[in-house]
Amino acid sequence: MFKDNDLIKANLNIQRDISTIENIMEGEFLFGAIGGSFALGLQNSASDIDFFALFNNCSFEKVKKVEIDILGINNEKCKMDCIGINYHRVLDEIRCYEMKWKRYPTKLNYTEKEKIENVGRKDIERPDFIRSAFYRIILADEVVGKNRMQEELKGNSLNIRGVDIIDYYFSCLYGNYTEYIVGRKKVSLRKYLYCIHQILICKWLINNRSKPRMNFVELLRNFDIDVYIVDKIMHLYKENQESVCHKEGLMTEKDEILNGYISEEIIIIREMLQKGSINYIYTLA
Repeated sequence: MFKDNDLIKANLNIQRDISTIENIMEGEFLFGAIGGSFALGLQNSASDIDFFALFNNCSFEKVKKVEIDILGINNEKCKMDCIGINYHRVLDEIRCYEMKWKRYPTKLNYTEKEKIENVGRKDIERPDFIRSAFYRIILADEVVGKNRMQEELKGNSLNIRGVDIIDYYFSCLYGNYTEYIVGRKKVSLRKYLYCIHQILICKWLINNRSKPRMNFVELLRNFDIDVYIVDKIMHLYKENQESVCHKEGLMTEKDEILNGYISEEIIIIREMLQKGSINYIYTLA
């Protein structure tokens, strides 16, 4: 497994295996990034490795997911889920979404049809998966093929609205909190950490209008949060890092103080989205 969240070494190993990945995925690799817990520095010894990648001239229409054998940091054999996405579908979906009239936050304004479409679906099957995977790649701390990414996106003149990235992370935050934390005595520890991370990403993009660090601890250091709350967050962070349990089995007691902090931040971010004052085009760092 990759250790110490060394994304630079991990990405070098993936870069070394690009030709193998292209053969398996049947397409020309453009750029991509490690996702999931590894991208946030929240992995433990039981974490899976996901790699989101955009492909050109590929055999698949939208998305292709394949488990691939790669070498880890210490040259041990690892399993990696490669989620390949057709680059032209990304361009089409981003452009169509930018032109679509939306009422923010979109998570709280779904039509009945949209609610039904999202019920019980895996992440990869959701209607917004291609767009959300694209956001995760362009915001990643380390991108495999970063120069190619900048060339491609500049050449295609994509106008990526900051409000849509914020709205995506707010949707994740709201869903994680209301579906997995509220009303539960035992809470997924990782969901707590994901909620905190999503709050910080939203606040950074609202206040700074620039690319945030995705690493959990490095991002947290940029915010002035009550020391008592930070201590609680870091306690959960350390418990997560030291655990050998997969995220589904890693549970903790509900914390009313953390619940209060998350719910208050949700209200603040929701009101910012509702005001319609977040009006800028996101530019790649």
